[in-house]
Amino acid sequence: MAATLRDISRRTGLGVTTVADILRKKPGYRDETRIRVLGVAREVGYLPNLIGRTLKGGRSMSVGVIFPTVTKALFARRAEVLETTLRDVGYLTFMMHVRSGQDQTLLASIEQLLQRRIDALVLYRELRPSPEVFEALSNLSIPVVYLESAPEGEHRSVLIDRHHGMIQAADHLADLGHRRVAFVGIDWDLQRPYRKIEPYRQALARRGVELIYGPEFKWSGVEPAELEPIAKRLLDHRSAITAVLGNNDETAVGLVGVFRDLGADVPGRMSVIGFNDSSLATLTRPRLTTIRQPANEVGLAAAEMVYSMLEHPERPVETARFRCELVIRESTGALPDGTF
Repeated sequence: MAATLRDISRRTGLGVTTVADILRKKPGYRDETRIRVLGVAREVGYLPNLIGRTLKGGRSMSVGVIFPTVTKALFARRAEVLETTLRDVGYLTFMMHVRSGQDQTLLASIEQLLQRRIDALVLYRELRPSPEVFEALSNLSIPVVYLESAPEGEHRSVLIDRHHGMIQAADHLADLGHRRVAFVGIDWDLQRPYRKIEPYRQALARRGVELIYGPEFKWSGVEPAELEPIAKRLLDHRSAITAVLGNNDETAVGLVGVFRDLGADVPGRMSVIGFNDSSLATLTRPRLTTIRQPANEVGLAAAEMVYSMLEHPERPVETARFRCELVIRESTGALPDGTF
């Protein structure tokens, strides 16, 4: 039989109300009393009745989080920090995975989380909800926090300025003497050029550098063997490409390996820049120059925002902002005079 508040009350000699208040972290009790109650609660294996607390107090002490993928290290790290931080302040996290652009699956997942009486929802903007989904979200009775970017209007959000790091990357390559740079990504990058291709193109054009991209430089993001013909096209391209911007670190690291296999030195023949600054960036040789996206900071800011709006609902809508930064390592170098 599960332990109850009365069991703890009998063993500590304190009233049931006192025990309940301490377990709910209410102020006004001495530290030694709290330690005694928490110690007995652990000994008897007491588990609080969260559902009962929800019915009485309108709170489930739980938060729903929906991510576009669980396989990328960046998302996984943010999720870990978010979950750990919320757990430390007494909130349970329900995490769900929905692929980008799947509105019906997203709506069904939100409904499942609402059935569990979550107190708040954290949603990745990269899920790319339609305007209809955003309208449904705006009508929820619980607060929503958007990660990375937010829809129009006043919303609780954690925003990331990617363009700052992309401008730094463009300036870095221009300063090294590169004049023709290629972008290698996946189909999604070509379908939505405003995410990376267009910002890169504008930043490079400002320095007189041409950005070359197109279907011949895309891959699935899954099969590394697809990168070999792309690498050969880059090396043999009529425009004498001397640097590559990968849509992420996986693409960039894969290309570094293929270039090495083909006998093309990095960065002597081809400079390579990634995106995210994942652990892969320092594991490959040469170590990868890449654009660092904040991971821990975003997860922590989202957790703090959730906690603040649930514990202090009277506070105004908040927005946290972070910037991407270029991290220069060994995969980029100056263009040798007269090489191309």
